[in-house]
Amino acid sequence: MRIAVVSTMGATPWGGSEELWALMAGHALDDGHEVALFVHRWPELHPALRALSERGARLYRRGRSYALAGERMAGRVLRRPVRLSPPPVLSSFRHLYAWRPDVVVISEGTFFSFVHVGEVADWLAESGTPYVPLVQYLSDAYGVADAFRERAARFYGQAARVAFVSAGNLESGQRQLAARLPNATVVQNPVKLVDAGPMPLPPAGPAQLASVGRLAVGDKGQDVLLQTLGGPAWRGREWRLNLYGTGGDEGYLRALAGMYGVADRVAFHGHVTDVPSIWAANHLLVMPSRAEGTPLALLEAMRCGRAAVVTDVGGNVEWVREGHTGFVAEAPTARSFGAALERAWAARAEWSALGRTAYDEAARRLDAEPGRTLLNMVTGAARAESD
Repeated sequence: MRIAVVSTMGATPWGGSEELWALMAGHALDDGHEVALFVHRWPELHPALRALSERGARLYRRGRSYALAGERMAGRVLRRPVRLSPPPVLSSFRHLYAWRPDVVVISEGTFFSFVHVGEVADWLAESGTPYVPLVQYLSDAYGVADAFRERAARFYGQAARVAFVSAGNLESGQRQLAARLPNATVVQNPVKLVDAGPMPLPPAGPAQLASVGRLAVGDKGQDVLLQTLGGPAWRGREWRLNLYGTGGDEGYLRALAGMYGVADRVAFHGHVTDVPSIWAANHLLVMPSRAEGTPLALLEAMRCGRAAVVTDVGGNVEWVREGHTGFVAEAPTARSFGAALERAWAARAEWSALGRTAYDEAARRLDAEPGRTLLNMVTGAARAESD
């Protein structure tokens, strides 16, 4: 079978959203399928892409499309959405059309990001080629225009399958579309950790709180966390906040820590690839996200035996049970997250037991081969469409 993967991610060369389809592609090559990958061009080829290419995957890297700027300009002039399709000879996806895959996986870093490969969506509809959108993230913060909602409902509704990484995202997606998706299912992202059992907590001392994720407050909500820890209740307590990650909001967060008078208790560690080293040094995951899929950082923390304080967004509550594996804030606000963090602080003598329960929950529920699961779903959907 010929399997094509089209990644919509263009902000960075690689991210957690790419790990699942890359695993799937590896299994497909192992099974004798042909694989073609369509990704953005970056100065350096990511090692995962290089490895797949060396194993036989076709790799096509595309530049930025002239159509996006042209569409925006025409839309401003005409005061309505405008679609521009490049002639086939200029299309970044001409090799996809010529290859004629049996099925196409559209990897969407965010719901609705198929729009960034709109010409592919048009070709899929015209050619009748089966396709599977893989949705890694969804935010409820944005409104959707009626015309676009109708287009999106057609795109997702006509897919062979639609894969979300959390049931919460699936339900929110249907609400945003105002349409049910009977073809939708939930898959898991890979957790690449050697299972060595739950890690012991760090030695006694100040409570070490870890925030793991991009420094992007619009999604990850670290500003809410600093507001909470800068409140009067936390001034007399012994704690340290460790931020792991990089992003455009680092300067803002440093300034915010200074404004709240907690800069001496907040450390910025940058991007750390050694996940066990994070949890060897920290007692508790704190995740005040405004939007999520199912965060890999949460699953990694659970796999290392750590409880978490999270917000009720995305798939968080599908993994964190109040008082059993962590604590849940109903909303990504300082009041709500602060209340959840208070409950966690009052139960700090139980953090080790909560972490053990979190580890057991992760061990029981995590898919041992999520890439294989996705491949079976993709090939099964393609065969069903061809029957």
